[in-house]
Amino acid sequence: MYLLLGSHDTERILTKLENDIQKVKLAYLVQFAYPGAPAIYYGDEIGMVGGKDPDCRGAFPWDTTLWNQELRQWVKALVSARKQFAVLRRGTYLPILGDDHDRCFAFARILADEAILVIINASPNRRQLRLPVSALNWSDERIVRNLLGKEECIISASTVDVQLPAWSGVWLH
Repeated sequence: MYLLLGSHDTERILTKLENDIQKVKLAYLVQFAYPGAPAIYYGDEIGMVGGKDPDCRGAFPWDTTLWNQELRQWVKALVSARKQFAVLRRGTYLPILGDDHDRCFAFARILADEAILVIINASPNRRQLRLPVSALNWSDERIVRNLLGKEECIISASTVDVQLPAWSGVWLH
């Protein structure tokens, strides 16, 4: 499956998400963890903007001072993690949480004895979540770390407690 957030026929992702870098970073976090092959429309990784066709087809700005380096580094980190962990490329998809009211979502990717838990807060509010992890075979007292940050969590009673700021997510491993 080919996964794209933008193309030559759509508004640029940054424009579509109201120029909010956090929302774009969250969209990429989901895209790179979800089953399928992520594809990025040229320039979206550096924060190009543009409305519907033909505004989305602007020339690539080769002047690096015009690039959003925070977004570019984020995409590079996602690419690197996806290359490093086969589970993100070939792992089975397991839904863990879908909460429309609080706009939180979690799923796992599982390959052999390896698992990555992807947790997303797609809301403007901080969220505290307690998620079951028994299906991941994570034992109590195990420490799991966010592959994209510095957060750590301890498994307890076959659950993991996670605090997520608004418009954020983690890949726990």
